Amino acid sequence: MSISCKGIGFKRYKAGVYLFIMAIAAAFTYGYAHRTLLVNGDAMQTLKNIQESGAWFELEILGWLVVMIEDLLVS
Repeated sequence: MSISCKGIGFKRYKAGVYLFIMAIAAAFTYGYAHRTLLVNGDAMQTLKNIQESGAWFELEILGWLVVMIEDLLVS
């Protein structure tokens, strides 16, 4: 009985690339876009920020989708 490890190196490489993309997307999404839009304790200001910066809100949603997809690809 022999065990073949062929292709494991490439799988690890792909997982590393996916994790890197996920980290970049999460850093942008939570670190910048989310903090730009959200005002703790002030729902009206948060709503105003979202209404005035619709593109940032859409980018944040897209960023979270990228993070979820990359998370599925890594697992």
